[in-house]
Amino acid sequence: MRPHTHSLHFDRFENVIAFADPASGLRGFLALHSTRLGPAMGGIRLWPYERPDLALADALRLSQAMTYKAALAELRAGGGMAVIVDHPALCREEAFTVFGHLVAGLEGRFFTGPDVGVTDEDLRAAARASRGLSRLARAW
Repeated sequence: MRPHTHSLHFDRFENVIAFADPASGLRGFLALHSTRLGPAMGGIRLWPYERPDLALADALRLSQAMTYKAALAELRAGGGMAVIVDHPALCREEAFTVFGHLVAGLEGRFFTGPDVGVTDEDLRAAARASRGLSRLARAW
């Protein structure tokens, strides 16, 4: 199953994707701040955000920070970040599998790894969603 997505463009961001999958309880945001120097890199954060606007603000802030970190490290990469809303009805394995399909659909524009709240099991579920996501299960 693929998540329902809505893509928005903000002035300072290349792409912002709101995603949801009612069956698994998945909902969150993926922000690509910049891919000018190369694919965006950033983590997946799982957090119990009280409101959607707080999750969106976190994705935007963290993706922009990743662009600056990549530039300071002189990497040929940009910044991105995904945030997933943690809540009691979230079916983690299903949600991360659906999220893996979302990342695969970006066709190499976003490389990710764990951030706050994400476990190895979560990453394995995301990596099973596509052969192209096997690198998800490894910390960078």
